[in-house]
Amino acid sequence: LARNLVDDGEDDGEGWLDQAENAYGAFIHVALHHSLWEALTKCGPMLAASIMVQTVFSYELVYSLPSINQVKYEEVLCTIPPDLQLSAVGVFILLMFNNIPSMYHAGQICLRSCKRKTKFATGPFEQAEVRLSVWMRLVVFTLAVLTEIATWSAILTTGVLFILTSSTVELLVRSTVAIMFVQNVDEVVFDACCSSDIKDKVAATKYKVGEWDGRVKDKIGTVQHVYGMFIHLPLITAIVSSLVYGIRYSPPFQCPGESSSE
Repeated sequence: LARNLVDDGEDDGEGWLDQAENAYGAFIHVALHHSLWEALTKCGPMLAASIMVQTVFSYELVYSLPSINQVKYEEVLCTIPPDLQLSAVGVFILLMFNNIPSMYHAGQICLRSCKRKTKFATGPFEQAEVRLSVWMRLVVFTLAVLTEIATWSAILTTGVLFILTSSTVELLVRSTVAIMFVQNVDEVVFDACCSSDIKDKVAATKYKVGEWDGRVKDKIGTVQHVYGMFIHLPLITAIVSSLVYGIRYSPPFQCPGESSSE
């Protein structure tokens, strides 16, 4: 890789992305800095452990849910007040959606990064080009981004189902907290198993993913501001309300004493 040193303030604006500090991010970092083989040998076990734990938890949790054919529906979904279900599912989805920007950035870094720069403890940045073939980028994207999207989707679906089918308030609260822990397993594995050298470099490295012209940048910034201020929370509220009230008020699984006309 061609390297050169640049001043601390150069190109430190739009277009530079941080890599997530988890097992997936470490794998991407090593693959882009060195090679896919080195990423597999240094971070592959860590990545495989994260995927396996999250997949096993999701699979076992969803298959532990009671079957509608085996129990009365109202005994499973209708024992918790709807406002508490709304709060629990809302908090869970809000926390899960916080992972979407990091997955998006990981995909951008895998597929579009052209440069990287690392800030040492003292001194200027070290900057280098990212030279990885399209096919290798696609392999890294598949192993470290698509797998994270798949496990995230499985945990999101399983978590919502598990919260909605909690039969007691205590179980509902425990379910929300426990399933979020499963989502953060990749960070726990990263902290426990990753070498300090890789941790430091992941935290200190930024990746250049291309630039938009000034007018497009302004429009993107405006859209992000409007979405964050006025759309994000109402959207999540609408999703959660549709899930909870759609189940409680919709036949044939309508909770006793509740109807769409009320």
